[in-house]
Amino acid sequence: MTHTPSRHAPRADPEGPRELPEAPSGKDSRALPWRAWAALARPEAPSLVLGLLLAAVGSASALVFPTAIGLLVDGGAGAATGTGEVGTGAASVLAPLVSGPDGAVELERLGLVLLALFAVSSFCLALRYLLLANAGERIVRRLRKRVFAAILRQDMAYLAREGTGELTSRLAADCTKVQSLLSEGLVDGFRSVFVATIGIALLVARSPELTGVMLLGLPPVCLLAMYFGLRLSKLSKKVQDALAASTDVAEQRLAQLFTVRILGAEARATADYAASIDGVVTRAYARNRWAAVLTGAATFGVYVAMGLVLWTGAHWMEDGTLTPGTLVEFAIMSAFVAGALTGLVGLWTEVAHARGATARIEEIAERVPQVPTFGTRRLDDWRGDFAFSCVEFAYPSRPDEKVLDGLDLELAPGETVALVGPSGGGKSTIVALLLRLWEQDAGRLTVGGVPVEELDADWLRSRIGVVPQEPALLSGSLLDNLLLACPTADDAAIAAACRAARVDEFTERFDEGLGTPVGEGGRQLSGGQRQRLALARALLRDPRLLILDEATSNLDAESERLVSAALHEAGAGRSVLVIAHRLATVLMADRVAVVDGGRIVEQGSPSELQAAGGLFARWLGWQSTERRSD
Repeated sequence: MTHTPSRHAPRADPEGPRELPEAPSGKDSRALPWRAWAALARPEAPSLVLGLLLAAVGSASALVFPTAIGLLVDGGAGAATGTGEVGTGAASVLAPLVSGPDGAVELERLGLVLLALFAVSSFCLALRYLLLANAGERIVRRLRKRVFAAILRQDMAYLAREGTGELTSRLAADCTKVQSLLSEGLVDGFRSVFVATIGIALLVARSPELTGVMLLGLPPVCLLAMYFGLRLSKLSKKVQDALAASTDVAEQRLAQLFTVRILGAEARATADYAASIDGVVTRAYARNRWAAVLTGAATFGVYVAMGLVLWTGAHWMEDGTLTPGTLVEFAIMSAFVAGALTGLVGLWTEVAHARGATARIEEIAERVPQVPTFGTRRLDDWRGDFAFSCVEFAYPSRPDEKVLDGLDLELAPGETVALVGPSGGGKSTIVALLLRLWEQDAGRLTVGGVPVEELDADWLRSRIGVVPQEPALLSGSLLDNLLLACPTADDAAIAAACRAARVDEFTERFDEGLGTPVGEGGRQLSGGQRQRLALARALLRDPRLLILDEATSNLDAESERLVSAALHEAGAGRSVLVIAHRLATVLMADRVAVVDGGRIVEQGSPSELQAAGGLFARWLGWQSTERRSD
């Protein structure tokens, strides 16, 4: 057969970009996580702001504690300064509340003030935790919905490359890391900044010189955090990638546990998973080493600064320029500030981990599918017709092997066409292109006379009913799986579809009827029952084009006869495309197209092709021999 070259637009690489798309603003993509986090947190602004205010009030209450202890040690407001005057900073506010008429600190007053401060701090802590924990749950809910929706709209090339475990990891582990940062991490970071800032301000008010001594260790700590944080971000992303790959290994083997068990391959499956986990641990070790060095170095710097404060303050106390109470207050306040600075170092580590997770999430959430799910056109009067003209296609994983090589095929409105031919000839690929799961490399595919690229893919799929050779069912009930095809179907439509596919014959024996759970992947149903349920699901959609990929392959002879008759009736007024391997299915077709080597090598009515004595006639002879042997 001679084919004329067809004009076609160049096809984008189905592998798609691996890198995060450049932000529209043109800014460095390293700033993207901050924008992404802000967008996620914005709907929770009232809860987050109130949580931050509570953190500020609670922290401010706690910061009064060192001043109270200083007053207690010095024995009075006047003694607190060594001059007989009320001290500066927090002491000037607290001293009148805890001192008696003679200026001495009264333990009863001090105890009541401290009890009130502790109660305020504890109440703020509890309410803050409740607000931010709930806000974090809502944030991660929105994030997971967004990521899941993004996964579902991706093209098949991307999904095949990434793997189920990789994508599941993004939904679970990566989203959890972002949630942790935007809830607990956010408020802990704010609290640390607040305590460090207010604490340093109070220290400056008490003794600017001693505060300067304490802050000597701050610049090295900040530089360490910045340098190590960048390294940790990269290492954390590697750990998350390795963990996703490990999850994929586990999911694949658990999904095929039946095959693994009958082959006695449990040891091999265990070894494969162990090797993938070892890769995760190796990368985690590298990340943990950097995190340990950062934490240790930062903590050492903070403690050195505190030691300098105590050493210098002790000398000043000996000289009489500093009271014992002031030194105690300064030491406790310095410990608070040191704890806050150490917390900021830990937060920076958490930011590094969440940044790697966010990059992985945003990569898929912002990725533009190579085959978009929506277009500009919908056809109100489409009757299921389509036409392939000189179509070529090769899967991205095998670009040099053409699955379709100049294929020409037409289906008229209301016509039933059966595709037959050797396995691997391209029959299932024809269906995949019709459903816009892939795009052709060359040639032209029209639906209702319109190029398929111009049509809304979601609309097109909603008008096509597909019954695959191996039907896939989701966990849930029989009814849940039926309603996947048409969530708005009423009881009458559901009953009619079940009768047409003979589903009612076995559901009548179930105590729960259509409410019966099917189990994971439909494991609680037999192969024939799964097939009939898939048939009913396709018919429930009332499709314009019905595609049957050997839809009766798992049925016994009697069920095959009944379902074939039902399908013949259901196909009236519709276009039907049948991928056939069995004689009964082929004989109900108006026309047979024989696919071999990615082309249509024969087509005509079954009787015409049988008389021609070609590939179809030989296939028909094999089918007759098999039926006689059965």
